[in-house]
Amino acid sequence: MSHKIKKLAAASLAIVCAASMCGCSDSGYIGTVNGIQIPNGMYIFYVAVNGYSEAANKITDELGDSLGTAEVTVFNNTIEGKTASAWLKDHAVEKLRRYAAIEELFTNNGLSLTAEEQTAIDENIKALDDDLGYYAQYYGLPEGITSFGEHYESMGIGKSSLRLISENSYKEDHVFLNQYDTDGLTPVSDDEINSYITDNYAAVKLLKLTFTDYQGISLEDEADIGAVKDLAQAYADRYNSTGDWSEIQYDFDLRQAQFDAWVNADDEYAEMKDGSSEAADTSSAAESQSDTSVSTAEAQGDTSTAEAQSGTAEAAPEDTVNASGTIFQKPVVNTDDAEYNKFAQDAIDAATAELKDVDSLEQFIKKDSSTLPEKITEYIWNAPADGKATLFTDEESNCIYVVVRDDATTMESWKTSQHESFLHELRDDAFEELLKGTYQNYVVDLDDYLVNTKYAPEKLRGIGE
Repeated sequence: MSHKIKKLAAASLAIVCAASMCGCSDSGYIGTVNGIQIPNGMYIFYVAVNGYSEAANKITDELGDSLGTAEVTVFNNTIEGKTASAWLKDHAVEKLRRYAAIEELFTNNGLSLTAEEQTAIDENIKALDDDLGYYAQYYGLPEGITSFGEHYESMGIGKSSLRLISENSYKEDHVFLNQYDTDGLTPVSDDEINSYITDNYAAVKLLKLTFTDYQGISLEDEADIGAVKDLAQAYADRYNSTGDWSEIQYDFDLRQAQFDAWVNADDEYAEMKDGSSEAADTSSAAESQSDTSVSTAEAQGDTSTAEAQSGTAEAAPEDTVNASGTIFQKPVVNTDDAEYNKFAQDAIDAATAELKDVDSLEQFIKKDSSTLPEKITEYIWNAPADGKATLFTDEESNCIYVVVRDDATTMESWKTSQHESFLHELRDDAFEELLKGTYQNYVVDLDDYLVNTKYAPEKLRGIGE
């Protein structure tokens, strides 16, 4: 389970199980692990909540159902060559060993939870009493259950057990960082982190200009397509000359805001005229100007391609207001409908954009999980990390990109914010081995009757069983 999901993962994981052992209290202990007393509720959690969920996922994976659409009946399947009951009991014991190892390492290293963490734990426990509302019905929880806390109690998992589990997850973070952080027992070096970043991340500033008019209609005229390409080139040239991406992003965002205002003005004007005979004329007027208006909306300093035509919007020589100077020019609406012209022009003139901090404009693309289209992702990874703006035309996506790839290892604020994540990427496997080395010789003494009879996995079945 990801370290970022652990803070009382119980709240989300529990919903996969339906209570089937009502009335069981959480006042007793199922036994000890390395001398640490284990409450019944903690064992039940690792069997019926954490264990059942993982068992269902493993069965789904074995069925080859990557989307998780198969109906899984855990106790009708074997898991890793074991019966579901045997696997769930072994899983719970392994989790209890791991729990005890974290407690031991936390204590032996003189670590402590912060006041903020204690408050977060208190709030998580308190949140268990929040009303489930329609979720109870959605997840198939027993009738009459009104909160997660009540749901857990009905399973025999008291809040005291959930608090111990939650505290242990925070302690795990401390043990991990005490081992691998900058001043840890076996710290991960900056060189290793930088090497990992270089192999896995690209820092990119990116603009995407589509070959469409302001209404999103694909351009047909080569002059109009050329105007978009020229605008992209102008953005690249400006950045390579000034090194200031924020002014380019502002220019781009203002252009988009004007496009959006223009589209909205079309719709609002049509609605205003709706119900009268003028509605059809308005629609016709708006349609007539859409064919070539892009030559103004996409216009840049060189307006040779932005020739005004009768009944169309034409390029204005007036630059958009920007202290840094603009690259594109604000469009002027010039159709045969004077009322529409004023209506749309007022909306365009009122459009504004925010001048953003340059740090917020950097995107960090992970090589194996990029959400960008395949072709631009490939282009980015083949581009040198030299901070120079280049262009990439994607004909299939009907657009052109302005791309600046920077050296991600120099992005200090991002590296600081992601530092713990990098440590986990690099050391999670080693950490699990550390824990196993710690607990491999632990003595586990659990009550046979509770494990195999009263709290047998078959009696703690989940949804659908």
